[in-house]
Amino acid sequence: MSKSTEEDRRETRWISEQEWQDQKCHYQIGDLIEFASREKLYRHWGMFLGGNLVVHVTAHTLWNPVRDFFGRDDTILDMASQTEFEEEHENHSPPEQTEWMGMVIWESPRSLGRHGTDRTTYFIKVEHIVRIVQKGTFRVNNNGQNTASLKAKSADEIFRQIQSVRNQKVEYCIRTKNCEHFVTSWKYHNADDVKSGVNADNGTSGQVNLAYKIGGVVAVALGGLALRYFNKTDPEEKQKEKRKTFERGFSSQ
Repeated sequence: MSKSTEEDRRETRWISEQEWQDQKCHYQIGDLIEFASREKLYRHWGMFLGGNLVVHVTAHTLWNPVRDFFGRDDTILDMASQTEFEEEHENHSPPEQTEWMGMVIWESPRSLGRHGTDRTTYFIKVEHIVRIVQKGTFRVNNNGQNTASLKAKSADEIFRQIQSVRNQKVEYCIRTKNCEHFVTSWKYHNADDVKSGVNADNGTSGQVNLAYKIGGVVAVALGGLALRYFNKTDPEEKQKEKRKTFERGFSSQ
């Protein structure tokens, strides 16, 4: 059985789904879990509930940065890979559960958010950690900025609040109300005042700041390529202009 969160955890090494069964003994109820996908630029966050279960805020197609950042319905981008993953992992096994001091939290229905407009709706879902990681890697990361002064909630408090919000629809905004914000509010008291990884100046989370930094680097790189292109083409254009000027002057004589 996982231990209480009174003893605040910090950070573990990155692991894959193949290592989970050997490493799960190091995970405690209330640990914040950081997920990384090899194909995406940003991170996803959940909170460990014991057993194999993690609570997180997600839409049906989890790793879709276009939809998440711009609010566009581009689920078609990830539909094929998501379906392939579901077929590989769906074994029609009964839903899992985790227990603490007589309180039980069940895995969310696997059909939640799969149909119609629900595919782009965000839910508070309790899922098997392997279903979330989707061939990526994950780790415990309780090193959120500005959280040192906050008191972590007990396992009792965490279980009660997740029991009350599990499977609910929520509003999502990657800048001000993303998965990192949600899990931090579940882990800490008064976390609405100071959120995990939050930049105190702009209210965004660590993953958003990372996205902006990456976007800035990409913009600079594209600008540099454009500059190189125009510098390379300018002499040729000038030569063409000179030839046109010469031809116009010759024909006027």
